[in-house]
Amino acid sequence: MLKGIYRHFLKLAEGYSINKHWMLLFFLFGLATLVFPIESVTQDQKMTLFDQDQFILSNQPESFKYPGVMFWHRLDQPIRCMFHHRNVSKEVLNIGLMLMNTTGVPAKISMFLGLGGPSTDIVFAGHKAAESFFESVLKMKPIQLEVPPHTTLPLFWVPVKNQQTVSGLFRLESSVSIDVKLIAFDHEYPSLASLTDIGDIKMFKPALYQESIRKITYEFDTQSQILGFQIGGVPFVKDLNRDIQIKGNYGMIYQVYLKLKNSEKEKKTVRLFAQPAKSNSIDRGVFLIQGKLKTIRLLKFSDGLLNAELLEEWSLEPNQTKEIELVTLPQAGCFYPIDMTIRVVR
Repeated sequence: MLKGIYRHFLKLAEGYSINKHWMLLFFLFGLATLVFPIESVTQDQKMTLFDQDQFILSNQPESFKYPGVMFWHRLDQPIRCMFHHRNVSKEVLNIGLMLMNTTGVPAKISMFLGLGGPSTDIVFAGHKAAESFFESVLKMKPIQLEVPPHTTLPLFWVPVKNQQTVSGLFRLESSVSIDVKLIAFDHEYPSLASLTDIGDIKMFKPALYQESIRKITYEFDTQSQILGFQIGGVPFVKDLNRDIQIKGNYGMIYQVYLKLKNSEKEKKTVRLFAQPAKSNSIDRGVFLIQGKLKTIRLLKFSDGLLNAELLEEWSLEPNQTKEIELVTLPQAGCFYPIDMTIRVVR
């Protein structure tokens, strides 16, 4: 298996004129850092990790059939990216991430990564990417590596067959400014991966979000009986590249604080539910609730029938208050926004 992976590295090295000896070093060093992360961030950094991120969404178009540059971004501050694409060509195409250090000093890289697919199940691919990304954040052990000066490093690639979808979420931070490039490429014709358009048609249109994280507080008293809010709802985030709104706010981190209070004289139980908001929709989700990972199964809203799932419940003594932290994001492959409901058990 490792021999096969290394052969792919060599092919990629030839296509991008990268020295094969450097490629061997990258391969061995990258393998070591994946298995033995060099260091980890502290627990105190966990929930402030995303505050200063830029966010890029690569999903336009969702279906692709030609090699080319999906996005090319100059990394001057931490970025988070979600990509979600389906190969509709007859050939096997690859999606890969390249890091290019054009400076004269080494670039120290820290990366959280979640990948889903390749799969013919669009919803599963998006869900797996979100789940594995949050799992990596919970472990607080990012991949650590170093890109030498004046060097291009292929960080990962995924072969995608016809009608398969690959989805990914990653967060990158670098000690110096570097270029980050997500590409679709064919191993037989690697030079085509540099294409940005065909004639007057720009093949890929990544979105650069106006905001990457949204922090919201909701207060709920048991006397109110019920409270509803949405993940991925209005206001929709603006794409700064095209000056349009991205309905569903896909990939944006939601950090929700729930302040629960029981002002009644008897003990009350409060439950949190998730359910689709759109008719004819299919949804899944991943949540960190008080630092614990929760996933929701496939939820459907069709033919007037609505599925809901219980995420968590809390007991409140008379006059007791509880503060709950919930972190999630609208995942790729689904139909966000979704509805969240807090209600008292009668």
